[in-house]
This record gives sequence, C-alpha cells and structure tokens, in this order.
Amino acid sequence: ISERNIYQTLERLVEEGKKTRVTNKLLFRLLLELRDTGNPERMRKAAEEFAYALGTNWGRMLSYNIYLAAAKGSDISVAAEDILIQLRDARNLEEERKRMNSESFRMTTFMVPITYVLTVFMASACLDIRIGTFLYNQICTAEGLLFLLLIIFLFILNQTVLSLVSNQKFDY
Repeated sequence: ISERNIYQTLERLVEEGKKTRVTNKLLFRLLLELRDTGNPERMRKAAEEFAYALGTNWGRMLSYNIYLAAAKGSDISVAAEDILIQLRDARNLEEERKRMNSESFRMTTFMVPITYVLTVFMASACLDIRIGTFLYNQICTAEGLLFLLLIIFLFILNQTVLSLVSNQKFDY
C-alpha cells in the first residue's frame, strides 16, 4: 500500500488496469472524488457509491477502509491483506462448488434418461413384457402417463435447481 498513501495506491491500481478490468473505472472515479474534496462526508459518500457499484461484501469492506485511509490517514494494509485472504478462500470455495455442481449436473443429465431406458429394457427382460406393451401402459393409461409426466417434471425441476445453484454469484 504505497507507504500508507491511499492516493498513490489507487493511482497504481488504475495504471495497472489490466488486472482490475471490472473495477478499474470505479477505482478511477473514486480516486477523482477523493482528490476533489477534503470533506470527510463527501469522501464517505464516494466510498459508499463505490461499494454500491460493486455490490459485494468485500467491496463494502474495501470502500470503508479506503475511506478511513483517505479521511483519517489510517493504515489499512492489515485490513487489505485480510480482504485478500478472504477473496482467495472464496475463490477456492467457488472452484470447489463449480466442480461439484458440474458433476451433479452431468450425472442428472445423463443418468436419468439412461436409467429410464434401462428400466424399460429390464422390465421387458425380467417380467416378460414386450416393449410395445410397456410403452402402451406407460403412455396410454392414466397411471402410466401420470408417472411419466411426474418423472419428466421432476427431471426438469432438478435441472432448473442445478442451473440456479451453479449460476449463483459468489460474493468476491
């Protein structure tokens, strides 16, 4: 943190914009706002706008620390390091969650249809029911159709829940 100078720190972050593509414009705007005023209330408001634009917990923590450093000259190096540690842990958790969700999505997508088809063939082989008779009972009778629609509904519901869980934004 540029020898406890938050302005130099923000300048260096803005200059190295390749690493902070998402937050580069927000950091630049925050730097301009902080330099433009000496009023602690306007500094706090600029920091809150930065946090609101990011919309994450770590963004709120970082903006508060930037405000403390700009308004009061506090040393925020330990706090910034703690935020980095939390972000690293969150990234590791997200990778683990993606891996687990990917496995469950593939299992559901492939195993449910395969299991149904295997069940049809096993019923035909073990119960001596012709496949045509099984499909007739599955589609043309009320009970069979109800169970088929229930299977399809639960399959779609499962796929929807898995996609909602795997596309969830991680707060980092």
